[in-house]
Amino acid sequence: MNERTIAKLNPKQPDSSLSLETVDRIYSALIALRCVYITDEEMEEEYRRLMESRIRIAMSVAPLPQAVKDAVADELQSRGKQTGKC
Repeated sequence: MNERTIAKLNPKQPDSSLSLETVDRIYSALIALRCVYITDEEMEEEYRRLMESRIRIAMSVAPLPQAVKDAVADELQSRGKQTGKC
């Protein structure tokens, strides 16, 4: 995303830097604006895309420690569930 776009979406940040708070503000604006630019038929799909992309950002910023991943895998295995997508 270029600096001008970031500045428009978050005018309180003069240097166009991206913090997690800035990303949250941008997503709030995009979610609010989707009803203006997106048709009703496309609304749910666009909302899903926004949420999935926000989750990917969160996971890349703060990935789970390996010990937590291992504990989840162990718990799933003890319940007889396959590990994989979680």
